[in-house]
Amino acid sequence: MHISINRGGNSCWVWVCIGVALNLNDVPAVLSHEELLCVVVKVYSCTHTRIEDCYIVSGDDCVAVKSGWDEYEIAYGMQTQQLVIRRLTCISPTTAVIALGSEMSGGIQDVRAEDVAINSKSGVQIKTGVGRGGFVKDIYVKGFTMHTVKWPFWMMGNYGSHLDDNWDPNAIPVI
Repeated sequence: MHISINRGGNSCWVWVCIGVALNLNDVPAVLSHEELLCVVVKVYSCTHTRIEDCYIVSGDDCVAVKSGWDEYEIAYGMQTQQLVIRRLTCISPTTAVIALGSEMSGGIQDVRAEDVAINSKSGVQIKTGVGRGGFVKDIYVKGFTMHTVKWPFWMMGNYGSHLDDNWDPNAIPVI
C-alpha cells in the first residue's frame, strides 16, 4: 500500500497504488493558480481501490484511471480493476471528471462511480488511440448530477502520442 501527495510543479496529484481507500476529507484538493493544469487523482494499474468523499477543483481531469503505455504495459499486463469512486464533487471547466486512459494498455475494467457532482466539460471520458492496445469494459455510473456539462460521455480514439518508435500499429484498443 502506498499513498503519496505531491503538490508542486507539474506533478500535483495523489498517487494511489494497490488496495487503498483514499478519502480526501483532510487533504484540501483545491489547487493554487500555478497547479491548476494538473490531474488531481491518478489511479494507475490498481486493484480494489476506493476514492470517496472528495471535493476537487482542477484545470485538468479530476480522476485519471490508467494502466500503462504501449508495448511495455501490454507485455506487463497489469490492469486497473475493481475501482469505486463515490461522493465526488469535481470542478474542472475544460476537461473530464473521470478520464479512462489514455494510458490504458494493461486494460481498465469494473469501474463504478456513484453520487458524483459535475461542473466540467465532460462526465466520463475515454481516451485512447491505435497502438495503445488494452481495453475498457464494465464501466458503471449512477447518480451523476451534471452542471455545465457539454458531453456526459465522451470518447477520443486518436488521443496522444507514443513513448518511442517501437509501438505496435496492430495494437487496437477494445472499448
